[in-house]
Amino acid sequence: MKDELKDFTILTRKVADYLDSRLNFSSSAINEYQKIWRRVRFFMDSKGYLHYNSEVEKELFRYHFGCRSKRELHTREVRL
Repeated sequence: MKDELKDFTILTRKVADYLDSRLNFSSSAINEYQKIWRRVRFFMDSKGYLHYNSEVEKELFRYHFGCRSKRELHTREVRL
């Protein structure tokens, strides 16, 4: 499992590099994405997921937001 999470970390590093070098994202914007990716990686580790996929995404949203609709979410939650 650690190897799979390592792959996720490598993937997110490559994405961060791409956002910086090709799309000229600011450092602060990239840092915000990296915070989110760390939360995703922690969630995957805690739930035993080996690969990121739509199931992980659904479970992650369910875990963080419960059964609330988008209208019921706080503005900060919608940005996640």
